[in-house]
Formats: sequence, structure tokens, C-alpha cells
Amino acid sequence: MPSYTTNLNLTKPTVGGDTNVWGGYVNGNSDTLDGIFADAGNGTSVGLNVGSGKTLNVSSGTLTLANNQISGDKVEGGTINAITINTLTTDGINIGDSGESDHKIAFRGNSETFHIGIDDSADDLVIGKGLTLGTEPRIQFNGQGAVRIISDAPAYGQLTLADIGANADQAFFKQNGGTLSILAQQSTTQTGTVIIGGQNNAISPTYAQFNGSGVTLNGASVTIGTGSLFLSNSSSQGIYLRSPNNTEFKITVDNSGNLVATEQ
Repeated sequence: MPSYTTNLNLTKPTVGGDTNVWGGYVNGNSDTLDGIFADAGNGTSVGLNVGSGKTLNVSSGTLTLANNQISGDKVEGGTINAITINTLTTDGINIGDSGESDHKIAFRGNSETFHIGIDDSADDLVIGKGLTLGTEPRIQFNGQGAVRIISDAPAYGQLTLADIGANADQAFFKQNGGTLSILAQQSTTQTGTVIIGGQNNAISPTYAQFNGSGVTLNGASVTIGTGSLFLSNSSSQGIYLRSPNNTEFKITVDNSGNLVATEQ
């Protein structure tokens, strides 16, 4: 009587016996072995242990894995085109090998694609649009802490500070044609206030305040070094001063250049 191997159930003829059936055993065993190796990878399922010092080479073929089938301390080398990571337990992820090359991670959306990576030629960390690092940067950070915000539509603002409340309070910093604008919005229907001040462990000192009512200076002065101050939009413009007895006067100039004080 024949016996059988443990893993593949190959037939083992009895030594000195099984006369005239060896050919059938050999043919059956050959078919079993051949069934493991199929070009499409759909042959007989087997277990395989690649031991120490051995290599499983799939360099010119395809290795197909089901979900949750990669385990081990690390995976090195090669390219993974698509992978889903549900849980990542590690002290950190290192991208790059300290060589002179760019490295990025891309986020591909339905209508827009963004990337974050290091532009090695500029030594900057870049958040940009599209897949190509450095072609459409939006925010750049260098090693000294400088931050650069880049927009191809500056009229819509380059830096927006907004709260998450229902009032739509926002402040905008934008540059357009070499002009820097600082804008404040208290709500969708009201303008906000821009405050310029100092801080010495208390947030109270305010030197200048700009809002829809005008400019208010608190303990500050306007100093004009080499330029001039022009009030030229209208002949009715003037400078308002308050006297010691709390009377307010408007200072204007007549056609002869004389100053005229009009009590308000």
C-alpha cells in the first residue's frame, strides 16, 4: 500500500511493492506539482516559507496579495502604486535617504490635486497645487522659519484669518500689484476694525485703530519724515482739533493759503 506526503499529498509507492502502478503514481504526482505553477497565479494553493538567506524573486512578474496580508517589521525598496493603511504604529516615518532629490506626498481629489514635499533645490518645504513639486507652490517654509504665501488670484486675498462662528468674522491680508491691503470684516454686512498696537505682557496697548468711522490714535503720533501729508480729495477736508475747553475746531485752508478754524 502506498503512503502519502504531508503537504501536497503526493503518492509514495511502497518500496519493493506496488508493482506495475509506479507509472500512475509518477504521473499523478507530476500533475499535482504542475498544478501549483500557473501563469495567471491561480494554481493549487500552497504554503511557502522563504527562510534566512533565501530570496523570493518576483522582479519580472506580479505578486498579488489579499487585504491585510503584509506583516513584518519593515518593507524596504521597490514601488507600491496603491496601498491603504488603516493603522500605523511607529515613532515616525522617514521619506528620503538624505540624498539630493525632491520628495513629496500627493493628495488627489476629484477636481483639485495638492502635494506637500521638500523642494531640495530651494531647501524649502512646499505645499503646492498639482502633482509636480515646485511648479505651483502655494505655501513655502524655509529652514530659518520664513513663510511665503503665493496666490495666482491675489485680488481674493492671500491670507485669511477667520473664526468658526456664524458671524463670518474675517481678516484678510492680500497683495495685488505691489499694494498690501489689510481688511477686516465683522460680519457679512459690517466692516471690522484693524488695530495696530504693542504688547508688554498685556494685550491692552493700542496705538492706532482703523474702522468705518476713521482712524483713532491712542497715545501715538503721526510722524512724517521726508514725505508730505495730502488731504486732496475735496476742498471740504480738514484737520479736527479739540481745544482745552473741549471745543472742537475744523482746520481748513482758503485760496490764499490761510488756515481757517471753524468751530464744530
